[in-house]
Amino acid sequence: RDKVIRWMIEKTSTMPIQDARIACQSLRSANGHRLLVSAIQVPIVKQYEEALSQADLTPGVLDAASVHTFNLYRDVIVRTTDDSADFAYLNVREEYYTIMMFSDGEPDFIRVKAIRDSAVSEDPAKDLLTSRILEDLAGSLTYYEERAEGRRIPRLFLLGDVSGGVLAKRAEEDLHISVVPLDPGKLDRIDGLQKVRAEHLSAVIPALAAAVERS
Repeated sequence: RDKVIRWMIEKTSTMPIQDARIACQSLRSANGHRLLVSAIQVPIVKQYEEALSQADLTPGVLDAASVHTFNLYRDVIVRTTDDSADFAYLNVREEYYTIMMFSDGEPDFIRVKAIRDSAVSEDPAKDLLTSRILEDLAGSLTYYEERAEGRRIPRLFLLGDVSGGVLAKRAEEDLHISVVPLDPGKLDRIDGLQKVRAEHLSAVIPALAAAVERS
């Protein structure tokens, strides 16, 4: 499989990948699985590994957590909407947020943004982070609609609303999109999750999602 993926990337990539390290993740979709593939030059990877080693850290496996969390919640999403529907998925963590768009149940768009400490405010209603996420989400929806010739995304599945509900409320009011919060309590496929304290769930879910994918 790896040889086929490398061959396909070589045909379309604008950078030489002979010395690149290639990684892929499976993304569940209406028609089975799609692969999210990334390529990075080996010297760049080594720079990261050396920086981690200098900090007395051991380099391990780096994955896109948002892909794992989506796969974890996909059964919950499908129970809410149909398997081939158009929808958006927003995963907000303390360090970053990810916006994903799905057309007919198939992944069609992904954007990942880092979160800076200066964007966080003590007042959620005035939180710069909430405003920036909404602005980015609005731009992503507009871009999608232009590509899809006016086809709108009617529903947003939201995981990790750090604003205490303000983000979901403003998204519905400002963007006219139905927001469905993803509750960890609905993950009946994971035994013992109800024993995890609520304040720890945000940190635990990505790790659990990765473990489920690799099991």
